[in-house]
Amino acid sequence: MPLTDEQKKRKNELDRLRRLRIKEEKLKLQSEEVNETEEKEITEENTDASAASADKKNTDIIIEKPQESEEEKRKKMIADKRRETLALARAKRVNKSVIRDDSKKQLEELEKRKNDEIEKIRKENEDLKNRIINNKINNIHKVEKQNKKLLSKQKEENSINYLANKSYAEKLQNKLREQMFNKMLNDTFG
Repeated sequence: MPLTDEQKKRKNELDRLRRLRIKEEKLKLQSEEVNETEEKEITEENTDASAASADKKNTDIIIEKPQESEEEKRKKMIADKRRETLALARAKRVNKSVIRDDSKKQLEELEKRKNDEIEKIRKENEDLKNRIINNKINNIHKVEKQNKKLLSKQKEENSINYLANKSYAEKLQNKLREQMFNKMLNDTFG
């Protein structure tokens, strides 16, 4: 299962912190070893010097370890805290390449969304155009059929036998009805 970007970042931060802790422990061990070697050297020098002076004066020299004052302890604690905060800050620092890659990914995602939306809108427009065109074609076919019926009726109406059988009022009514119908057709279909 591939890791997400957040999980990768988190893992990298934890790895950095772990490496920093290991380095810090190594430094502490090295400083302790250096202190021990210095103390051994001092004690050896003092024992040599004390043996020589004991031979001369027969007195013992007592070596006192320098005791840390409260202020020095406080300063060391502050320095340790500062190191820890610096280590955390370094661990949280993000490289420019990571930022660049993230921004590129975001731009690609935005472009994909944009393209998807454009395609969706195009498809909707095509569907809408097809519906409108089909409706107009259907309406045109209906109008053509009606025109054919009207032409056939007009031919019948124009025949002498039909005109002779129809009264003047009926003729006027049909004529008005046809004019209104033609006007409606012209208004709707241009």
